[in-house]
Amino acid sequence: MQKPESESLQAHRRVKERISRQSQKSGNPRPIIENANTNGVDKESVLESWERPIPLYRTISADPFPVEVLPPSMGKLVSDISSAINCSRDMVGVTLLTLAGGAIGNARHLAITESHIVSPCLYAVVVAPPGAAKSPPLRLLRQPFDCAECDYRMQWRESLDEWKGQGKDSRDVKPILRRCVVSNVTTESLQCILDENPRGILMIRNELSGLVAGLNQYKNGGDDRQFYLDLWDGTPIVTDRKSDRQREGVPLFVKDAFTAIIGTIQPDVISIMRQDAGRRRTYNDGFLDRFLFAYPENIPAVGEQWREVPSSSLAAWNDAVRALLSLQMLEGEPPRPHLLRLDGEGKRAWQSFTEEVAADLNSDQFPNHLKGPWVKLRAYGARLALILRCLRWACNQTPGEAVDELCEVDGESMEGAASLIRFFQSHARKVYAALGTDLRHAEAVRALKWLGNSLKSLKSLNGFRIIKRSDLHAGVWGGSLEVNSVSDIISLLMDHGYLRLQYNEIRKGPGRKPCPVYEIHPSVSDADSDNSDYSENYQTREPGEEG
Repeated sequence: MQKPESESLQAHRRVKERISRQSQKSGNPRPIIENANTNGVDKESVLESWERPIPLYRTISADPFPVEVLPPSMGKLVSDISSAINCSRDMVGVTLLTLAGGAIGNARHLAITESHIVSPCLYAVVVAPPGAAKSPPLRLLRQPFDCAECDYRMQWRESLDEWKGQGKDSRDVKPILRRCVVSNVTTESLQCILDENPRGILMIRNELSGLVAGLNQYKNGGDDRQFYLDLWDGTPIVTDRKSDRQREGVPLFVKDAFTAIIGTIQPDVISIMRQDAGRRRTYNDGFLDRFLFAYPENIPAVGEQWREVPSSSLAAWNDAVRALLSLQMLEGEPPRPHLLRLDGEGKRAWQSFTEEVAADLNSDQFPNHLKGPWVKLRAYGARLALILRCLRWACNQTPGEAVDELCEVDGESMEGAASLIRFFQSHARKVYAALGTDLRHAEAVRALKWLGNSLKSLKSLNGFRIIKRSDLHAGVWGGSLEVNSVSDIISLLMDHGYLRLQYNEIRKGPGRKPCPVYEIHPSVSDADSDNSDYSENYQTREPGEEG
Protein backbone atom coordinates (compact mmCIF):
# COMPACT_ATOMS: atom_id res chain seq x y z
CA MET A 1 0.00 0.00 0.00
CA GLN A 2 1.47 3.31 -1.04
CA LYS A 3 1.64 6.06 1.55
CA PRO A 4 0.72 9.64 0.68
CA GLU A 5 3.53 11.87 -0.54
CA SER A 6 3.42 13.98 2.63
CA GLU A 7 4.74 10.93 4.43
CA SER A 8 7.97 11.06 2.41
CA LEU A 9 8.44 14.74 3.06
CA GLN A 10 8.36 14.07 6.78
CA ALA A 11 11.74 12.42 6.44
CA HIS A 12 13.22 15.87 5.81
CA ARG A 13 11.61 17.56 8.83
CA ARG A 14 14.85 17.84 10.77
CA VAL A 15 16.80 19.55 8.00
CA LYS A 16 14.21 21.23 5.80
CA GLU A 17 14.45 24.59 7.53
CA ARG A 18 18.23 24.46 7.49
CA ILE A 19 18.27 23.72 3.77
CA SER A 20 15.88 26.60 3.16
CA ARG A 21 18.11 28.96 5.14
CA GLN A 22 21.11 27.95 3.05
CA SER A 23 19.14 28.48 -0.13
CA GLN A 24 18.03 31.95 1.00
CA LYS A 25 21.62 32.90 1.83
CA SER A 26 22.78 31.81 -1.60
CA GLY A 27 19.97 33.72 -3.33
CA ASN A 28 19.26 30.63 -5.43
CA PRO A 29 16.20 28.79 -4.09
CA ARG A 30 16.53 25.86 -6.51
CA PRO A 31 19.59 23.96 -7.66
CA ILE A 32 20.69 24.45 -11.25
CA ILE A 33 20.67 20.95 -12.71
CA GLU A 34 21.53 20.78 -16.36
CA ASN A 35 21.91 17.00 -16.58
CA ALA A 36 19.18 15.90 -14.20
CA ASN A 37 17.68 12.61 -15.26
CA THR A 38 13.92 13.16 -14.99
CA ASN A 39 12.79 10.34 -17.30
CA GLY A 40 10.87 12.56 -19.68
CA VAL A 41 8.90 14.43 -17.03
CA ASP A 42 8.98 18.23 -17.11
CA LYS A 43 12.23 19.24 -15.38
CA GLU A 44 10.78 22.31 -13.69
CA SER A 45 7.97 20.36 -12.06
CA VAL A 46 10.46 17.76 -10.82
CA LEU A 47 12.74 20.36 -9.30
CA GLU A 48 9.85 22.16 -7.62
CA SER A 49 9.23 19.09 -5.45
CA TRP A 50 12.83 18.86 -4.20
CA GLU A 51 14.89 21.02 -1.87
CA ARG A 52 18.51 21.83 -2.65
CA PRO A 53 20.66 18.92 -1.36
CA ILE A 54 23.37 19.73 1.15
CA PRO A 55 26.76 18.46 -0.11
CA LEU A 56 28.25 15.80 2.12
CA TYR A 57 31.49 17.73 2.47
CA ARG A 58 29.58 20.65 3.94
CA THR A 59 28.41 20.53 7.55
CA ILE A 60 24.67 20.77 8.03
CA SER A 61 23.64 24.02 9.68
CA ALA A 62 22.67 23.87 13.34
CA ASP A 63 19.56 25.37 14.92
CA PRO A 64 19.53 28.96 16.24
CA PHE A 65 19.56 29.59 19.98
CA PRO A 66 15.98 29.66 21.35
CA VAL A 67 16.12 33.09 23.02
CA GLU A 68 12.44 32.84 23.95
CA VAL A 69 13.16 30.28 26.71
CA LEU A 70 15.07 32.90 28.73
CA PRO A 71 13.49 35.48 31.03
CA PRO A 72 12.59 38.56 28.92
CA SER A 73 15.40 40.71 30.32
CA MET A 74 17.96 37.98 29.61
CA GLY A 75 16.60 37.37 26.13
CA LYS A 76 16.94 41.08 25.44
CA LEU A 77 20.51 41.01 26.76
CA VAL A 78 21.42 38.17 24.38
CA SER A 79 19.97 40.10 21.42
CA ASP A 80 21.60 43.37 22.51
CA ILE A 81 25.07 41.82 22.82
CA SER A 82 24.69 39.96 19.53
CA SER A 83 23.72 43.18 17.75
CA ALA A 84 26.40 45.36 19.36
CA ILE A 85 29.28 42.93 18.85
CA ASN A 86 28.04 41.48 15.54
CA CYS A 87 28.20 37.91 16.75
CA SER A 88 25.83 34.96 16.85
CA ARG A 89 23.17 34.73 19.55
CA ASP A 90 24.26 31.12 19.98
CA MET A 91 27.56 32.27 21.48
CA VAL A 92 25.93 34.71 23.89
CA GLY A 93 23.09 32.45 24.98
CA VAL A 94 25.25 29.42 25.76
CA THR A 95 27.79 31.56 27.61
CA LEU A 96 25.04 33.21 29.68
CA LEU A 97 23.50 29.87 30.70
CA THR A 98 26.85 28.40 31.76
CA LEU A 99 27.77 31.46 33.80
CA ALA A 100 24.35 31.42 35.46
CA GLY A 101 24.85 27.77 36.39
CA GLY A 102 28.25 28.63 37.84
CA ALA A 103 26.69 31.42 39.92
CA ILE A 104 24.11 29.01 41.38
CA GLY A 105 26.72 26.36 42.17
CA ASN A 106 25.93 23.97 44.99
CA ALA A 107 23.43 26.38 46.55
CA ARG A 108 20.56 24.71 44.65
CA HIS A 109 20.20 21.22 43.20
CA LEU A 110 17.22 19.57 41.52
CA ALA A 111 15.87 16.30 42.94
CA ILE A 112 14.11 14.43 40.11
CA THR A 113 13.59 11.67 42.66
CA GLU A 114 15.12 11.10 46.09
CA SER A 115 17.93 9.12 44.45
CA HIS A 116 18.31 11.20 41.28
CA ILE A 117 19.72 14.62 42.11
CA VAL A 118 21.46 16.96 39.66
CA SER A 119 23.45 20.17 39.98
CA PRO A 120 23.43 23.16 37.59
CA CYS A 121 26.94 22.28 36.34
CA LEU A 122 27.50 22.81 32.61
CA TYR A 123 30.59 22.10 30.54
CA ALA A 124 30.18 24.33 27.47
CA VAL A 125 32.36 25.55 24.63
CA VAL A 126 31.83 28.02 21.80
CA VAL A 127 33.30 26.82 18.48
CA ALA A 128 34.22 29.54 16.00
CA PRO A 129 37.13 30.48 13.72
CA PRO A 130 39.57 33.30 14.52
CA GLY A 131 38.00 36.73 14.16
CA ALA A 132 34.45 35.47 14.75
CA ALA A 133 34.03 37.58 17.93
CA LYS A 134 33.74 34.55 20.20
CA SER A 135 35.70 36.15 23.07
CA PRO A 136 34.00 39.59 23.46
CA PRO A 137 30.66 38.16 24.74
CA LEU A 138 32.55 36.13 27.34
CA ARG A 139 34.53 39.16 28.49
CA LEU A 140 31.36 41.21 28.79
CA LEU A 141 29.28 38.61 30.62
CA ARG A 142 32.01 37.68 33.11
CA GLN A 143 32.26 41.22 34.50
CA PRO A 144 29.87 40.64 37.45
CA PHE A 145 31.96 37.65 38.52
CA ASP A 146 35.18 39.67 38.33
CA CYS A 147 33.57 42.37 40.47
CA ALA A 148 32.52 39.71 42.99
CA GLU A 149 36.08 38.37 43.07
CA CYS A 150 37.35 41.89 43.89
CA ASP A 151 34.78 42.22 46.68
CA TYR A 152 35.73 38.82 48.12
CA ARG A 153 39.41 39.79 48.16
CA MET A 154 38.69 43.08 49.87
CA GLN A 155 36.61 41.36 52.54
CA TRP A 156 39.27 38.69 53.00
CA ARG A 157 42.06 41.23 53.45
CA GLU A 158 40.03 43.07 56.08
CA SER A 159 39.34 39.82 57.92
CA LEU A 160 42.98 38.76 57.60
CA ASP A 161 44.24 42.05 59.04
CA GLU A 162 41.82 41.67 61.93
CA TRP A 163 42.97 38.07 62.46
CA LYS A 164 46.62 39.07 62.46
CA GLY A 165 45.85 41.70 65.10
CA GLN A 166 44.60 39.04 67.48
CA GLY A 167 46.93 37.37 69.92
CA LYS A 168 48.39 34.07 68.73
CA ASP A 169 46.77 32.23 71.60
CA SER A 170 43.33 33.77 71.07
CA ARG A 171 43.11 33.79 67.28
CA ASP A 172 40.08 32.40 65.51
CA VAL A 173 40.37 30.16 62.46
CA LYS A 174 42.39 31.87 59.73
CA PRO A 175 40.06 33.55 57.21
CA ILE A 176 39.56 31.70 53.93
CA LEU A 177 39.35 33.58 50.65
CA ARG A 178 35.99 33.01 49.01
CA ARG A 179 36.24 32.34 45.29
CA CYS A 180 33.73 32.21 42.43
CA VAL A 181 36.02 32.20 39.35
CA VAL A 182 39.21 30.42 38.31
CA SER A 183 41.02 30.39 34.99
CA ASN A 184 44.55 29.04 34.63
CA VAL A 185 44.63 26.52 37.48
CA THR A 186 46.25 23.13 38.03
CA THR A 187 44.22 20.12 39.06
CA GLU A 188 45.90 20.09 42.48
CA SER A 189 45.17 23.77 43.10
CA LEU A 190 41.57 23.38 41.96
CA GLN A 191 41.04 20.59 44.47
CA CYS A 192 42.24 22.87 47.29
CA ILE A 193 40.02 25.74 46.09
CA LEU A 194 37.00 23.42 46.03
CA ASP A 195 37.86 22.21 49.51
CA GLU A 196 37.79 25.82 50.74
CA ASN A 197 34.74 26.76 48.65
CA PRO A 198 32.09 24.02 49.01
CA ARG A 199 29.62 26.20 47.10
CA GLY A 200 31.62 25.46 43.95
CA ILE A 201 33.52 27.39 41.34
CA LEU A 202 33.23 28.67 37.75
CA MET A 203 36.11 28.05 35.36
CA ILE A 204 36.45 30.54 32.48
CA ARG A 205 38.95 29.66 29.75
CA ASN A 206 39.09 31.99 26.77
CA GLU A 207 40.95 29.25 24.87
CA LEU A 208 39.73 25.90 26.11
CA SER A 209 42.38 24.14 24.05
CA GLY A 210 44.95 25.31 26.62
CA LEU A 211 43.16 23.44 29.39
CA VAL A 212 42.66 20.27 27.33
CA ALA A 213 46.21 20.20 25.98
CA GLY A 214 47.59 20.49 29.48
CA LEU A 215 45.71 17.49 30.90
CA ASN A 216 48.21 14.73 31.78
CA GLN A 217 50.86 16.61 29.82
CA TYR A 218 53.52 16.13 32.45
CA LYS A 219 52.20 12.86 33.84
CA ASN A 220 52.79 9.65 31.98
CA GLY A 221 49.53 7.93 32.81
CA GLY A 222 48.28 10.76 35.03
CA ASP A 223 44.69 11.26 36.08
CA ASP A 224 43.95 14.92 35.20
CA ARG A 225 41.55 13.91 32.46
CA GLN A 226 39.80 11.43 34.71
CA PHE A 227 39.49 14.17 37.34
CA TYR A 228 37.41 16.32 34.97
CA LEU A 229 35.36 13.31 33.90
CA ASP A 230 34.41 12.74 37.54
CA LEU A 231 33.98 16.45 38.26
CA TRP A 232 31.23 16.67 35.63
CA ASP A 233 28.78 14.73 37.79
CA GLY A 234 30.01 15.95 41.16
CA THR A 235 31.87 12.82 42.22
CA PRO A 236 33.35 13.41 45.70
CA ILE A 237 37.07 14.22 45.80
CA VAL A 238 39.23 12.31 48.26
CA THR A 239 42.93 13.14 47.90
CA ASP A 240 45.91 12.03 49.99
CA ARG A 241 49.10 14.02 49.39
CA LYS A 242 52.32 14.66 51.27
CA SER A 243 51.05 18.19 51.86
CA ASP A 244 48.22 16.69 53.94
CA ARG A 245 50.62 16.94 56.85
CA GLN A 246 49.86 20.67 56.88
CA ARG A 247 46.25 19.68 57.72
CA GLU A 248 47.46 17.36 60.48
CA GLY A 249 47.27 14.37 58.18
CA VAL A 250 43.61 14.80 57.25
CA PRO A 251 43.09 13.96 53.54
CA LEU A 252 41.40 16.52 51.32
CA PHE A 253 37.69 15.72 50.97
CA VAL A 254 35.07 17.53 48.88
CA LYS A 255 31.63 15.92 49.10
CA ASP A 256 29.85 17.75 46.24
CA ALA A 257 32.62 18.84 43.89
CA PHE A 258 31.23 21.53 41.56
CA THR A 259 33.01 23.26 38.68
CA ALA A 260 31.16 24.74 35.70
CA ILE A 261 33.34 25.29 32.62
CA ILE A 262 32.93 27.77 29.76
CA GLY A 263 35.46 28.44 27.04
CA THR A 264 36.05 28.93 23.34
CA ILE A 265 37.86 26.86 20.75
CA GLN A 266 38.62 27.02 17.04
CA PRO A 267 37.11 24.44 14.65
CA ASP A 268 40.52 23.25 13.48
CA VAL A 269 41.55 22.18 16.98
CA ILE A 270 38.33 20.56 18.28
CA SER A 271 39.99 17.19 17.76
CA ILE A 272 42.31 17.94 20.68
CA MET A 273 39.34 17.25 22.97
CA ARG A 274 39.56 13.58 21.96
CA GLN A 275 43.27 13.30 22.68
CA ASP A 276 45.23 12.45 25.80
CA ALA A 277 48.32 14.69 25.94
CA GLY A 278 50.12 12.30 28.27
CA ARG A 279 49.49 9.15 26.24
CA ARG A 280 49.68 10.84 22.82
CA ARG A 281 46.69 9.02 21.46
CA THR A 282 43.09 9.63 20.46
CA TYR A 283 40.27 7.69 22.05
CA ASN A 284 36.70 8.06 23.21
CA ASP A 285 36.55 8.23 27.00
CA GLY A 286 33.37 10.32 27.20
CA PHE A 287 35.22 13.60 27.72
CA LEU A 288 33.93 15.13 24.49
CA ASP A 289 30.40 13.82 25.17
CA ARG A 290 30.21 15.88 28.36
CA PHE A 291 30.44 19.23 26.56
CA LEU A 292 27.62 21.38 25.26
CA PHE A 293 28.58 23.00 21.97
CA ALA A 294 27.63 26.21 20.26
CA TYR A 295 28.91 26.01 16.67
CA PRO A 296 27.11 28.88 14.93
CA GLU A 297 27.13 29.95 11.31
CA ASN A 298 29.71 32.57 10.40
CA ILE A 299 28.40 36.13 10.63
CA PRO A 300 29.38 38.42 7.71
CA ALA A 301 31.83 41.13 8.73
CA VAL A 302 30.53 44.71 8.87
CA GLY A 303 31.97 48.15 9.32
CA GLU A 304 31.61 50.12 12.53
CA GLN A 305 27.95 50.16 13.52
CA TRP A 306 28.32 52.43 16.59
CA ARG A 307 26.13 50.12 18.61
CA GLU A 308 26.38 49.64 22.35
CA VAL A 309 24.82 47.23 24.80
CA PRO A 310 22.25 49.29 26.75
CA SER A 311 23.26 49.93 30.34
CA SER A 312 19.83 48.70 31.45
CA SER A 313 20.51 45.26 29.94
CA LEU A 314 23.90 45.01 31.61
CA ALA A 315 22.40 46.16 34.92
CA ALA A 316 19.77 43.43 34.70
CA TRP A 317 22.51 40.83 34.21
CA ASN A 318 24.58 42.25 37.09
CA ASP A 319 21.56 42.10 39.40
CA ALA A 320 20.73 38.54 38.34
CA VAL A 321 24.28 37.30 38.93
CA ARG A 322 24.43 39.05 42.30
CA ALA A 323 21.16 37.40 43.32
CA LEU A 324 22.36 33.94 42.23
CA LEU A 325 25.69 34.35 44.03
CA SER A 326 23.80 35.31 47.18
CA LEU A 327 22.02 31.95 47.36
CA GLN A 328 23.31 30.05 50.36
CA MET A 329 23.76 26.35 51.10
CA LEU A 330 22.21 24.58 54.07
CA GLU A 331 24.44 24.92 57.10
CA GLY A 332 26.19 21.82 58.32
CA GLU A 333 29.48 19.98 58.14
CA PRO A 334 29.85 19.84 55.24
CA PRO A 335 27.27 22.35 53.92
CA ARG A 336 24.53 20.82 51.77
CA PRO A 337 22.57 22.07 48.75
CA HIS A 338 18.95 23.13 49.02
CA LEU A 339 16.88 20.70 46.93
CA LEU A 340 14.25 21.86 44.44
CA ARG A 341 11.69 19.40 43.11
CA LEU A 342 9.57 19.15 39.99
CA ASP A 343 5.98 20.27 40.35
CA GLY A 344 3.15 18.45 38.56
CA GLU A 345 3.66 20.18 35.21
CA GLY A 346 7.42 19.84 35.56
CA LYS A 347 7.09 16.07 36.01
CA ARG A 348 4.89 15.76 32.93
CA ALA A 349 7.34 17.82 30.87
CA TRP A 350 10.29 15.74 32.15
CA GLN A 351 8.47 12.52 31.25
CA SER A 352 7.79 13.77 27.73
CA PHE A 353 11.37 14.97 27.30
CA THR A 354 12.97 11.72 28.45
CA GLU A 355 10.66 9.69 26.22
CA GLU A 356 11.72 11.83 23.25
CA VAL A 357 15.40 11.17 23.96
CA ALA A 358 14.72 7.46 24.50
CA ALA A 359 12.93 7.24 21.15
CA ASP A 360 16.03 8.65 19.43
CA LEU A 361 18.38 6.25 21.21
CA ASN A 362 16.17 3.23 20.51
CA SER A 363 15.74 3.99 16.81
CA ASP A 364 17.41 1.48 14.50
CA GLN A 365 18.62 4.36 12.35
CA PHE A 366 20.16 6.41 15.17
CA PRO A 367 23.93 6.83 14.59
CA ASN A 368 26.14 5.01 17.10
CA HIS A 369 28.59 7.91 17.39
CA LEU A 370 25.84 10.15 18.81
CA LYS A 371 24.61 7.79 21.53
CA GLY A 372 27.22 9.02 24.03
CA PRO A 373 26.37 12.71 23.76
CA TRP A 374 22.61 11.96 23.64
CA VAL A 375 22.81 10.20 27.01
CA LYS A 376 24.66 13.18 28.50
CA LEU A 377 22.16 15.60 26.94
CA ARG A 378 19.36 13.78 28.74
CA ALA A 379 21.09 14.61 32.02
CA TYR A 380 21.63 18.17 30.86
CA GLY A 381 17.88 18.54 30.42
CA ALA A 382 17.37 18.56 34.19
CA ARG A 383 20.38 20.82 34.78
CA LEU A 384 19.15 23.40 32.29
CA ALA A 385 15.64 23.34 33.77
CA LEU A 386 17.16 24.14 37.18
CA ILE A 387 19.18 27.01 35.72
CA LEU A 388 16.19 28.49 33.88
CA ARG A 389 14.07 28.32 37.02
CA CYS A 390 16.71 30.00 39.20
CA LEU A 391 17.42 32.58 36.51
CA ARG A 392 13.74 33.50 36.30
CA TRP A 393 13.68 33.84 40.09
CA ALA A 394 16.76 36.08 40.03
CA CYS A 395 15.29 38.31 37.31
CA ASN A 396 11.93 38.65 39.04
CA GLN A 397 13.19 39.32 42.53
CA THR A 398 11.67 42.18 44.46
CA PRO A 399 13.07 43.66 47.66
CA GLY A 400 12.12 41.55 50.64
CA GLU A 401 11.09 38.47 48.62
CA ALA A 402 11.66 35.27 50.59
CA VAL A 403 14.34 32.97 49.19
CA ASP A 404 12.37 29.86 50.20
CA GLU A 405 9.89 30.58 47.40
CA LEU A 406 12.48 29.07 45.10
CA CYS A 407 11.53 25.47 45.85
CA GLU A 408 10.06 23.92 42.68
CA VAL A 409 10.95 23.61 39.01
CA ASP A 410 7.84 24.12 36.90
CA GLY A 411 6.70 22.92 33.51
CA GLU A 412 7.75 26.16 31.78
CA SER A 413 11.33 25.69 32.92
CA MET A 414 11.37 22.02 31.91
CA GLU A 415 9.85 22.72 28.49
CA GLY A 416 12.40 25.49 27.96
CA ALA A 417 15.16 23.05 28.84
CA ALA A 418 13.80 20.56 26.29
CA SER A 419 13.97 23.27 23.62
CA LEU A 420 17.56 24.00 24.62
CA ILE A 421 18.46 20.31 24.37
CA ARG A 422 17.13 20.17 20.82
CA PHE A 423 19.33 23.18 20.07
CA PHE A 424 22.36 21.45 21.60
CA GLN A 425 21.58 18.21 19.75
CA SER A 426 21.78 19.99 16.41
CA HIS A 427 25.12 21.57 17.35
CA ALA A 428 26.44 18.22 18.57
CA ARG A 429 25.63 16.72 15.17
CA LYS A 430 27.58 19.53 13.52
CA VAL A 431 30.61 19.18 15.80
CA TYR A 432 30.79 15.39 15.55
CA ALA A 433 30.50 15.60 11.77
CA ALA A 434 33.36 18.12 11.69
CA LEU A 435 35.44 15.73 13.79
CA GLY A 436 34.89 12.96 11.29
CA THR A 437 33.41 10.67 13.93
CA ASP A 438 30.44 9.95 11.64
CA LEU A 439 31.85 6.97 9.74
CA ARG A 440 28.81 6.97 7.46
CA HIS A 441 30.14 9.84 5.32
CA ALA A 442 32.70 7.84 3.35
CA GLU A 443 30.18 5.08 2.66
CA ALA A 444 27.51 7.64 1.72
CA VAL A 445 29.89 9.11 -0.88
CA ARG A 446 30.47 5.59 -2.19
CA ALA A 447 26.71 5.03 -2.44
CA LEU A 448 26.19 8.29 -4.35
CA LYS A 449 28.87 7.35 -6.86
CA TRP A 450 27.25 3.97 -7.43
CA LEU A 451 23.83 5.59 -7.85
CA GLY A 452 25.25 7.98 -10.42
CA ASN A 453 26.84 5.16 -12.39
CA SER A 454 23.69 3.00 -12.21
CA LEU A 455 21.06 5.69 -12.67
CA LYS A 456 19.98 4.72 -16.22
CA SER A 457 19.34 1.13 -15.19
CA LEU A 458 17.16 2.01 -12.20
CA LYS A 459 13.37 2.01 -12.28
CA SER A 460 11.34 5.22 -12.38
CA LEU A 461 8.15 6.22 -10.60
CA ASN A 462 6.30 9.52 -11.03
CA GLY A 463 9.27 11.01 -12.85
CA PHE A 464 11.88 10.00 -10.26
CA ARG A 465 14.47 7.28 -10.30
CA ILE A 466 13.86 4.97 -7.33
CA ILE A 467 15.96 2.46 -5.43
CA LYS A 468 15.12 -0.27 -2.93
CA ARG A 469 17.25 -0.55 0.19
CA SER A 470 18.03 -4.16 -0.74
CA ASP A 471 19.22 -3.13 -4.23
CA LEU A 472 21.45 -0.43 -2.79
CA HIS A 473 22.75 -2.92 -0.22
CA ALA A 474 23.64 -5.46 -2.89
CA GLY A 475 24.91 -3.01 -5.51
CA VAL A 476 27.23 -0.92 -3.34
CA TRP A 477 28.40 -3.37 -0.69
CA GLY A 478 27.57 -6.74 -2.23
CA GLY A 479 25.41 -7.52 0.78
CA SER A 480 28.46 -7.56 3.07
CA LEU A 481 27.42 -4.57 5.20
CA GLU A 482 24.93 -5.05 8.02
CA VAL A 483 21.38 -3.95 7.19
CA ASN A 484 21.32 -1.54 10.14
CA SER A 485 24.49 0.12 8.84
CA VAL A 486 22.91 0.50 5.40
CA SER A 487 19.88 2.13 7.03
CA ASP A 488 22.20 4.54 8.86
CA ILE A 489 23.84 5.55 5.58
CA ILE A 490 20.47 6.00 3.89
CA SER A 491 19.39 8.15 6.84
CA LEU A 492 22.42 10.39 6.28
CA LEU A 493 21.64 10.70 2.55
CA MET A 494 18.07 11.64 3.46
CA ASP A 495 19.33 14.24 5.95
CA HIS A 496 21.40 15.80 3.18
CA GLY A 497 18.50 15.69 0.74
CA TYR A 498 19.82 13.12 -1.77
CA LEU A 499 17.14 10.52 -1.03
CA ARG A 500 13.61 10.63 0.30
CA LEU A 501 11.20 7.89 1.24
CA GLN A 502 8.81 7.00 -1.57
CA TYR A 503 6.87 4.32 0.30
CA ASN A 504 7.40 1.66 2.91
CA GLU A 505 4.90 -1.13 2.46
CA ILE A 506 3.61 -2.67 5.68
CA ARG A 507 2.86 -6.37 5.32
CA LYS A 508 1.49 -8.46 8.17
CA GLY A 509 2.06 -12.13 8.67
CA PRO A 510 5.06 -14.44 8.14
CA GLY A 511 7.75 -14.00 5.54
CA ARG A 512 10.35 -11.39 4.71
CA LYS A 513 9.18 -7.80 5.14
CA PRO A 514 9.20 -5.57 2.04
CA CYS A 515 12.16 -3.21 1.68
CA PRO A 516 11.51 0.53 1.75
CA VAL A 517 11.80 2.36 -1.57
CA TYR A 518 13.50 5.75 -1.96
CA GLU A 519 13.38 8.47 -4.59
CA ILE A 520 16.73 9.75 -5.84
CA HIS A 521 17.42 13.47 -6.15
CA PRO A 522 17.73 14.51 -9.82
CA SER A 523 21.17 16.05 -9.11
CA VAL A 524 22.61 12.55 -8.71
CA SER A 525 23.22 12.39 -12.42
CA ASP A 526 25.18 9.79 -14.35
CA ALA A 527 26.79 12.68 -16.22
CA ASP A 528 29.01 13.17 -13.15
CA SER A 529 29.72 9.55 -12.38
CA ASP A 530 33.46 10.08 -12.84
CA ASN A 531 33.58 12.32 -9.78
CA SER A 532 35.24 10.72 -6.77
CA ASP A 533 32.94 12.60 -4.38
CA TYR A 534 29.37 13.24 -5.43
CA SER A 535 29.07 15.93 -2.80
CA GLU A 536 31.35 18.11 -4.89
CA ASN A 537 29.67 17.90 -8.29
CA TYR A 538 28.92 21.19 -9.93
CA GLN A 539 25.17 20.68 -9.80
CA THR A 540 24.95 21.20 -6.06
CA ARG A 541 27.49 23.98 -5.56
CA GLU A 542 26.52 27.35 -4.26
CA PRO A 543 26.85 30.23 -6.74
CA GLY A 544 30.40 31.52 -6.83
CA GLU A 545 32.01 28.35 -5.48
CA GLU A 546 35.01 27.11 -7.37
CA GLY A 547 35.36 23.65 -8.80
